[in-house]
Amino acid sequence: MTTKFQDPFRRRPDGFSLLEVILAVGLLGFGVAIVLRLLTGSMDTLKVARAAKHSLDLVPILNAKLSHPGIDDPPEVARTDVIPFQRRFFDAICREILDNGAVQLLVYQFQQNDEIQGGLENALGTNFVHLQQSGGGDLERFFSGTLDQIAVDKPLEVYRLVLSASSANSLDKLESRNPSADEANRGEVQVPEFFRYDILTGQLGNSAGNESLFVCRLRKSLDPGDLVFLAIQVHIFRQRGTAGKSEGNPSPAYWNQGFQVEDLVFSYNTSLLAY
Repeated sequence: MTTKFQDPFRRRPDGFSLLEVILAVGLLGFGVAIVLRLLTGSMDTLKVARAAKHSLDLVPILNAKLSHPGIDDPPEVARTDVIPFQRRFFDAICREILDNGAVQLLVYQFQQNDEIQGGLENALGTNFVHLQQSGGGDLERFFSGTLDQIAVDKPLEVYRLVLSASSANSLDKLESRNPSADEANRGEVQVPEFFRYDILTGQLGNSAGNESLFVCRLRKSLDPGDLVFLAIQVHIFRQRGTAGKSEGNPSPAYWNQGFQVEDLVFSYNTSLLAY
């Protein structure tokens, strides 16, 4: 009987087997998925970092606006009645916070016309748009930007500001409650009470939806005309979507569609003076 042995050095047929092809494609797809995931994480980190930088740039601009509400008016409408104008601005802010719980604004920076800036390159302007969610108020006089103008200016980013009463105010200005046991042990007699504020409807209430935050509330008996100082808390949110592509849809509902409370960049306290 003759026994045949297979030559281990015999050349294999050209090409790859089906199993090898499937494994290679699977490994390639897995590698591509990992790379894309890493790139997506990096892009998200860059977006967060850019939003934080841009919003930080807005802080001194907003503080200047709150201190001098006519700072961005053109020279031809400059006023001499600075103190009464500031007083009216203070009263309007306080009145809306008193009635609705907060003031909401859209703010963005945009490339200005060179002729306005005397030929300066890369000159940036800032627009504030009052989001009047629930009627009343006269803040449009002080925040003269419009929703229509956003599509014209085509800013890269739009931010939503929510201005509410700060817990740093004295308790005679704020709604307060009795302290909890832990708060009483720390020596608290009364503490500020926080209320849920619905950002999409611009109203206080227990029925507020998911896009809401907790704010302090001014006492209902408070008269803004009796105040000369108010500490306010500013919450800065990044609006999702491309602002310059709103396609002439100037309504708060359009901006509410792209809003999520998780897009809060940061919050800080500042002050508002009546003079």
